[in-house]
Amino acid sequence: MLVVTELSSDPAAGAVLSHLGLPTSLGGASARLWMGRPGAAADLPAAGFAVRWSSPRRHWLWLHVVPLQRHQGIGRALLAAAQNDAAGDRPWRLVDAVAASDRDWFLRHGFVSWGQIYEYAFDLEASAQALERPWERLKRRIPVQADMLSLAQAKQNGWMPEIARLQAQAVGGLASMVLERIAQAQRTGSDEGVSLAHSLVVVLDNALLAFALKRFDTALNCWVIDGFYVAPAYRNGWVTLWLRYELMQAGLRLSRANEFRVRARDDQTSTLAFARRMGAQAQELRYLMETSSVTEARGTPTALSGQKGALKGGS
Repeated sequence: MLVVTELSSDPAAGAVLSHLGLPTSLGGASARLWMGRPGAAADLPAAGFAVRWSSPRRHWLWLHVVPLQRHQGIGRALLAAAQNDAAGDRPWRLVDAVAASDRDWFLRHGFVSWGQIYEYAFDLEASAQALERPWERLKRRIPVQADMLSLAQAKQNGWMPEIARLQAQAVGGLASMVLERIAQAQRTGSDEGVSLAHSLVVVLDNALLAFALKRFDTALNCWVIDGFYVAPAYRNGWVTLWLRYELMQAGLRLSRANEFRVRARDDQTSTLAFARRMGAQAQELRYLMETSSVTEARGTPTALSGQKGALKGGS
């Protein structure tokens, strides 16, 4: 017997959301949290969770079922609980890009893919060597007043709202999701969500020109760049090269791994072209999914994979 319990008002709900790597609110909308178990016994471990944030424009959904508990209807039950009291004919958007293995389920249940996230793996030493010649040529163009800051310094200087807004646009996320990751990194000192020390920001004359959100993924044993933004007027020039060069040099200095990965949406053509020029190896393709109305989301599949620590969301 499947049992789904709402935990939204439970004092432990905040701790559960924090453990899942999710914010208590998105864009001002409070999280509603449901937990699924395969039976009625209170001592049974959780088999999955569903989280919903409802904004005036759409409903946001995060759903995860423990792999060994999938294909038993737990995900479907969690989804039904999240949808049953969702007011208004608003579209739904998943706050996590899903793997190709899950995509067909969503397509069959009214979802469409509005974007794709590519992941490329770079050999750090080889990529750094390939950048040396263009770096020597372009580094003289860097204005003396330009500055490169760590994310921690940028936070102190008040750049966080702008960084979060631009990152959210780039990966289809909400700014509050990015800010939650940054706040969590500050509380815990962990690099798993985002590194305050190793993420980099470029500013010039009180204008934000570029940033890269970087973290060390212990499961992959490599550095991961989840976000890379350069202002349109400065793309493919000294700003882009400076940021890429410093990211690689930092990786070499730290010597934690000789691989780093970059994630980019399918319309971020400059980053994807750079990955191909550097001989990067394609790793994983994930899909951003949404519906055009609330009714189309009914009957979403029973199993949906979630990835703790990844930037998620939709604008």
